[in-house]
Amino acid sequence: MGMITMLASRLILFRKEVVQLWKAFWSPHTPLYLKAATLFAAFYVVMPLDILPDY
Repeated sequence: MGMITMLASRLILFRKEVVQLWKAFWSPHTPLYLKAATLFAAFYVVMPLDILPDY
C-alpha cells in the first residue's frame, strides 16, 4: 500500500500545481514572457517531436 499511497499523494500535488499554473496563466498580472515560457514548456512536454534533437 505504501507505493499506491505515495503515487496518489504525488498525483494530488501535481493536480494542485497544474491548477495553480492555470490560474497564474490567465491572471492579468502575469508577465507575457512567463506566459510564453509556460506555453513552451507545455508544448515541449506534449509534442512528440524533439525541439532540441539528442545527438
